[in-house]
Amino acid sequence: MNILLADVRIIGTLGQYAIEAGKHEVDLRDGSIHTLHFVRDAAEGRARSLHLRAVRLPDEHWYVVDLRDLASTLGAELGMYLDRDQPGLIKYTLRPLYVRAAELIAKVLLNWKACGSVDQMLEVRAA
Repeated sequence: MNILLADVRIIGTLGQYAIEAGKHEVDLRDGSIHTLHFVRDAAEGRARSLHLRAVRLPDEHWYVVDLRDLASTLGAELGMYLDRDQPGLIKYTLRPLYVRAAELIAKVLLNWKACGSVDQMLEVRAA
């Protein structure tokens, strides 16, 4: 029997957000691959957030972003899917919206909730 276990280890924190080692990837049509890490939010009782993900960009900083800011349809749809199916939904929703890595990075930089290194918090934006 093959059982998939989520990796719930915390690899770092940014203010109220804890970044998990557990992750999934989004590969864009330009060949770039972006790794999205699961996030726990203290405002949600440190439970794994349905809509928040953390991504490490080329500037070597981590950014916590709400997936609904990247694709508004994810707001309603994510809750209708099982946990195991959500990465696929995210991937196939973002792929047609962001052809190149620069487009996705620009959207993340416009909409981040927290930014910094996992060792030191640089800035948190108000929700």
